[in-house]
Amino acid sequence: MKRLFLLFALFLACNASLHSQTGWNYYSTGTTKAIRGIYFINASTGFFVSDTAAVFKTTNGGLTWVRKILTYVEPNSLAVVKFINNLTGFAAGGYEASGPYGGFYFQYIYKTTNGGDNWFLHYNVQGGGNCQFNDMYCSTENIFVTGDGISGSIGWASTGGIFKSTNGGTNFILSFTKGASTSLSFINPNTGWVNSYWIVDYGMTKGFLMKTTNSGINWVEQIRDSVPNLTAIKINRVQFVNENTGFAIAVKTDTKFLKSTNGGANWTYNTYSNGENSTLFFTDAYTGWVAGVSTPDTSNISRTTDGGNTWIKQNKGNTGTITSVYFLNGLTGWAGQSNGIILKTVNGGIEEPDYASYFPMHVGNTYLYHWDNTGLPPSSGYFRSRITKDTIMNGHKYFYLINFPDIGTGWVRYDSSRTNLLYYFPNANCSGYTNDKIIDSLSARINNQVNGCVYHWSYSRCEDTANQLLFNTIPVKTKSYRHDGLMLAHIRYAKNFGIKNFDSGEPPPSTYFVSLVGCYINGILFGDTVLTNISKLKTDIPSSYSLGQNYPNPFNPATKIRLEIPSREGWMPQADGVGLVTLKVFDIAGREIQTLVNEILQPGSYELTFDGSGLNSGVYFYQLIAGSYRETRRMVLLK
Repeated sequence: MKRLFLLFALFLACNASLHSQTGWNYYSTGTTKAIRGIYFINASTGFFVSDTAAVFKTTNGGLTWVRKILTYVEPNSLAVVKFINNLTGFAAGGYEASGPYGGFYFQYIYKTTNGGDNWFLHYNVQGGGNCQFNDMYCSTENIFVTGDGISGSIGWASTGGIFKSTNGGTNFILSFTKGASTSLSFINPNTGWVNSYWIVDYGMTKGFLMKTTNSGINWVEQIRDSVPNLTAIKINRVQFVNENTGFAIAVKTDTKFLKSTNGGANWTYNTYSNGENSTLFFTDAYTGWVAGVSTPDTSNISRTTDGGNTWIKQNKGNTGTITSVYFLNGLTGWAGQSNGIILKTVNGGIEEPDYASYFPMHVGNTYLYHWDNTGLPPSSGYFRSRITKDTIMNGHKYFYLINFPDIGTGWVRYDSSRTNLLYYFPNANCSGYTNDKIIDSLSARINNQVNGCVYHWSYSRCEDTANQLLFNTIPVKTKSYRHDGLMLAHIRYAKNFGIKNFDSGEPPPSTYFVSLVGCYINGILFGDTVLTNISKLKTDIPSSYSLGQNYPNPFNPATKIRLEIPSREGWMPQADGVGLVTLKVFDIAGREIQTLVNEILQPGSYELTFDGSGLNSGVYFYQLIAGSYRETRRMVLLK
């Protein structure tokens, strides 16, 4: 009875909730090309362009994207998209064809007048030395675009600059050039800033930042850096949030973060610890993000709330390159990667300390694992792990786990004050715990190690964090630990799922490997598997609900239970609770002992096995609930 998690709407809802506490969520877009420009009209409707001839549109905040195909003379890449209102927008870019002295160039601007549903080629210039467009400011009539220039092979100098249109993009004139320009920032149609970078073949380089206060009629130098040997400052991105406060991210042997509080007349320079950040976005004079390559650590986004004086690294464990960032406000924003993935945050990118979600515990959670033993003789198979009940002991809530990788069977709890996953171990009296030992510290960072009071290991050390795909479809944050003792082992947790992988061996390398195939968490099925110890007996459809008497009875330690689920006109899974079946075991005092079934069952006859190995002798009751149907039977465990 296979269950494949295919309902797309359900996937999106679950995907959003799965990452709500990790700061940044990951979404596929339909392209693997680098995302160059992002723009959102509001929280729902947004656009991005990439290294391909298309504009991508979303109407649900970036969860899904629709590709808008463009016509073109030659293949092209787009670098920027901007809107002047809800209906009218522009996308710009270009293409370099083969040719001498840096090639033959096409400049493209596309326009939409119906909110991005259709785009037409609005401006097309071929040839020349000004290369493709890469940044844009647009108002009702005035449009400024930057050209990043070309460089020939002999006796060459950079070209490019900033171009202006006063008729809505029908024609452009060169407003200013001091070399290649790649970024501009206007706070109104008159006042703006633009970068430039000039280079010649004998090694002289010049880096500039220019300002205009009369809509590009005149430009004034605010930064000029002339240095031989290709070491002049190169500003990658500039942004002003008001007439006084502006920021820039630049390269001059290393990454520089620049800030001005007087309209660009003076700048402070700070070396940024992440060596390859190349883009930024600020929502006000205090709150902003810089992003780029995740080196020298695993963070490719950083956030400041004090105007760049201090930075907090975000999105750790990511190896992708951030190429574009856009925020609507201090909380909601998007980042594009070089592989076509869109990241979204609704909390400013802050990773909330919800470490318990690396091992969610809820009665009824069921997991199916596949195992491989590569030793001699090799073997493989499947096993199930379940959380069957909970209880309060010594003022703490514990969950009873059966047959979990590495953990085994026993009572487990999460200590939120110290973020430790604990195994009930009476009279342990170590590391401040009277009756517990530590399985892993779920808040541990890379190389953090627990040396004492570790359950059946001599130590637990966090080895890495990584973004991975679960069941080949669901992006998850994961965290891996190394365990050492009588043998060496590794365990990897997936946020909001639990144990994803486990391996062990002595001596190394590992010979026993476990991987998660499917799971049933909080009433939602993930993966492609049968998730309970239940099998369908026949295909005939029963005429009514039925709960059979267990057999044998009395039993020790296991017994079988049969149930029948009839057909119902208009049957739809999860509609008004129809199809949801629960089968639970209670003791004679009415306390819930174990959940045997808690899932959607199609009409048919089923049989399952109840194992009472961990229970005392006595009278127990099992109850079937399906819609309005409810039936209870009695069974006796006699040891």
